[in-house]
Amino acid sequence: MSRRKRVIIAVIVLEVLFALGWAWLSHSAGYSKPEAQRAIGEVFGMAMGILLGISPLLYLFARSNDRRAEQRAGKL
Repeated sequence: MSRRKRVIIAVIVLEVLFALGWAWLSHSAGYSKPEAQRAIGEVFGMAMGILLGISPLLYLFARSNDRRAEQRAGKL
């Protein structure tokens, strides 16, 4: 499996885990404090946004590594 595919799968899995963690913590916070759900939403939203923000860079690095590996394999 190429590095590009692994990066895409890893980003999707991490986003799903963040979403499930967000839902679980939001549900477990319940209605105890109104600020709790807002804080949980801000933290998980920021984490998901950062991951999606750096995912194009991770993909580009993986693509360049795949190209280098193909070139090395072609020289051998």
